[in-house]
Amino acid sequence: MCTVETSATRHNEWVAPNFESLKAKKKFFQSYWPNIELVGTFHSHPYKNLNEVIECKGWRASDSSDGEANDQVFFPYFHEEIAPEQYTLAHLIVAVTELEKRGWAYPDRLSGSERTKGYRLSADNYKFWIRGYSTDFVEDPEGEEGTFVFSDDSDLEMPSLENRFK
Repeated sequence: MCTVETSATRHNEWVAPNFESLKAKKKFFQSYWPNIELVGTFHSHPYKNLNEVIECKGWRASDSSDGEANDQVFFPYFHEEIAPEQYTLAHLIVAVTELEKRGWAYPDRLSGSERTKGYRLSADNYKFWIRGYSTDFVEDPEGEEGTFVFSDDSDLEMPSLENRFK
């Protein structure tokens, strides 16, 4: 199960999830479907056009270079607040933009060093990039409390996407 927070507070430049709502949904699922486990989060990065996505590499997690709230800070915070009992959570980012021309292309891996970390595909008038990250609980070697850390060291595999179009 992956979270999709429909009761989040939305703004033109940001979204803030409703943690009480997320905790209630998680508790509800754990009560009625204990076989379903939360594996992570999902959110989108929408863009006005293809050039904008490519220019800012919109499929990537926003980083802390500007000092503001961002994905690399938020993912560990989310993990600590919503699933502290789990050692690892997955996080998916889907960048999307409308294309000027209608098109279609087989799903393909991202390029370069991100090849194993995500996919890109086109459908009708839209292009999508799907990129994976994780957060992990890291124990303090001195026996103190551990911490949740952002990780870009994970591979994203989607066999149903790959096998469907080969």
